[in-house]
Amino acid sequence: CPSVGRAVVKAGLKAVLCDVGPGGSGLDLPSLEQLINRRTLAVVTAHLYGYPVDIAPVMELAHSRGAMVVEDAAQAFGAKWGGRPVGTLADAGVFSFAMSKVLWCMGGGLIATSDPELQRQVDGALATSDQAGFSRQAVAIAKLAVLGLLVRCHHLGPLAAVWGGVFRGRNDCDDFDAAPMPTSNAAVARALLLRAVEITRIRTRNGLYFAEHLSGLDGLMLPEAPPGSVFLRFPVVVRDAGVKKQLLGGLRERGINASEMYSRPSYDALRRFAYRDSRCPRTEYLAEHMLNLPTHPYMREGDLAGAVGVFESVLRQKQRDGLALAAHGGVSRDRAAN
Repeated sequence: CPSVGRAVVKAGLKAVLCDVGPGGSGLDLPSLEQLINRRTLAVVTAHLYGYPVDIAPVMELAHSRGAMVVEDAAQAFGAKWGGRPVGTLADAGVFSFAMSKVLWCMGGGLIATSDPELQRQVDGALATSDQAGFSRQAVAIAKLAVLGLLVRCHHLGPLAAVWGGVFRGRNDCDDFDAAPMPTSNAAVARALLLRAVEITRIRTRNGLYFAEHLSGLDGLMLPEAPPGSVFLRFPVVVRDAGVKKQLLGGLRERGINASEMYSRPSYDALRRFAYRDSRCPRTEYLAEHMLNLPTHPYMREGDLAGAVGVFESVLRQKQRDGLALAAHGGVSRDRAAN
């Protein structure tokens, strides 16, 4: 995610990239062990797509080298690991209430820590930041009202277009302001918090539907969903990158807003913020082969079945093409023998 690297640089620090683990989630411990040195201040590890990961090994390694651990729980609000909420497992945890998150109110976030000194410094930084005035809060409420209408449109297509081009209007690599969350946004988030359990229940139902109906299809790798997952999205790794493009096209034709999310351009943009040039082969593979299926509450039963139907159709065609190619090759060899 380029904006994470941008935040590190904005803080006056140097970002070093670490590859993900074999399952595509969490940090690769052997790689991390090679990267940490006496100058390492912190290790940032993320719970992606609403699926929690065990960060205990990362904590042990980082603390043994004198570094703190920050959990990026932006996509996993409400998820738990071992019965404990993610974002409260490390020295500090960060959450996001921006667009496409578990609980969204268009912007803002949350910092959690059990370290009194760190809390004091965060509070001090917020106290000296510019507070949102009446006009800024009024604009935020107006934007939220428009987005609240668009989010009910079929599969968020119109919302994605407006959000990306008008309301967001920035690239993840651009600079950004650091300011306290407007009280208007906080009030919306607090109201939506009452619905968080129901929203998570629906997301879980939709994610489990995909897990059940896609599990028998060849050429796919499905996510592991440990207990406590909140199923923000359903990431699917497609072994054939060309087939992935066909799947994305077919899904979008049906109005299903599937996405690449962490694409190769996104990864290359993140590398621009790296302190030294390094390659992350697993990350590169996932950036080229992964697509994300939506699990939001506006996905209806027919939409879920339609998405599975696209997978079945594209993969069956891929299999037929492979059989036809093999048969054609067999004829050619027979003719050559004759």
